[in-house]
Amino acid sequence: MTNRPELPASNASGTLVYKTINIGEQLGHLEFSVSSEMLREYGSAVEYSESGYVNLAIREFYQVLTNKYGPMDLSSCCRNDYYYRPPIVDRRIQVSGWIRDKYLYAGVEYLVVGTLAIDDIGTEILKSQQTFSIGANQLPCVSTFNGESQALQRLPNLEKRIDKHSWELFKNFNSVFEIGDSVSMSEPETGRLLSFVYIHEFLAKTYGMVFLKGGFINVNF
Repeated sequence: MTNRPELPASNASGTLVYKTINIGEQLGHLEFSVSSEMLREYGSAVEYSESGYVNLAIREFYQVLTNKYGPMDLSSCCRNDYYYRPPIVDRRIQVSGWIRDKYLYAGVEYLVVGTLAIDDIGTEILKSQQTFSIGANQLPCVSTFNGESQALQRLPNLEKRIDKHSWELFKNFNSVFEIGDSVSMSEPETGRLLSFVYIHEFLAKTYGMVFLKGGFINVNF
């Protein structure tokens, strides 16, 4: 793991780090191995064995940022995912990250973090872009999509029942499998990331596993 720099005690909000970060800057590296147990436990936690995208529970976007700058007080407010193929058992996943953008809007500082996960033979797994506001209060993210809107299409109903064991496994996934900093998610973050797992299941069951290639889909739920 990359050594973390000493941060001033007054930097709890991440504001001081924010001022030193540059657009295009490379972030910390993350590697982990995918085991059959990991995929089985993940599929059980989200009640969707075909998903396999353990990357969501591992929070790659947060780890590559904090691996370089240490813990920051961030609120996730927008996320874009590009799914290529689920990880394959016994292959190592290598995650790189960079700062795609930083900006100030309505007095709030924002960071946009990009990540790309590939396996050890170069297969692309998942590319993500995550927007954070600096501070503890979650703020909405305005969509920047300027394409032509199409008629709304209702997707099939999806019912989930997450028990305490499944919730805790997803929340503590890094710690259970000793990946990266092993810091557990907060309760709100656990719920938000689980919602992305469910969106993936919605779309995969409706359009197949190639649902995100060549288009833009806006999902309201």
